[in-house]
Amino acid sequence: MTDGLETAAPQITAAAPAPVRVRALAGLIDLIPSALLVWLPYEAYPRHGVLLGLIAVVAGFTWLESSGGQTPGKRLLGLEVRYLDGSPCDLRAALVRTLFRFVDAFPGIYLVGGFAIAGTKRRQRIGDQAAGTSVYRRSEFVAKDD
Repeated sequence: MTDGLETAAPQITAAAPAPVRVRALAGLIDLIPSALLVWLPYEAYPRHGVLLGLIAVVAGFTWLESSGGQTPGKRLLGLEVRYLDGSPCDLRAALVRTLFRFVDAFPGIYLVGGFAIAGTKRRQRIGDQAAGTSVYRRSEFVAKDD
C-alpha cells in the first residue's frame, strides 16, 4: 500500500519506431500540401495570407493526426503517430506535435527535428518528446486495433 501518488512511467510499445529515412520522406511529401496551404492564402491576401496559411497548416495537421494519426505523407508511406504505449494519437498530442513543428523545423530545413529523430532511441523529434508520441509503421497496429 502506498500513501503517495503513484507515478508510473508510460508503457512502451513493442513496435519499433519508423526509420529516419521513411519519416524524412513522409515529411518531404507533407511539404507539398503545407506549402499550398500557405501560398494560396498569401496570393489572395498578401498582407495576412501567410498567417492564415500557417493557421490552416496547424489546424489541418492537428485534425489529421488526431483522427487517424496520419498526414498525407504518413498515409502514403504507411506510418502513423501513436503514444509511446501504442494507443492512438489524440487531439492534445496532435496539437502539441504540430505546434512544435516550428521548433523542429529550425532553421527552416528540419535540422533540429532531424537531429532529434536520429539521436533518440524512440526516434522522436522535439514535438514527439513533448507529446509523448512517436511515429510507427501502421502495419504494427492494424491487426491489434481491429
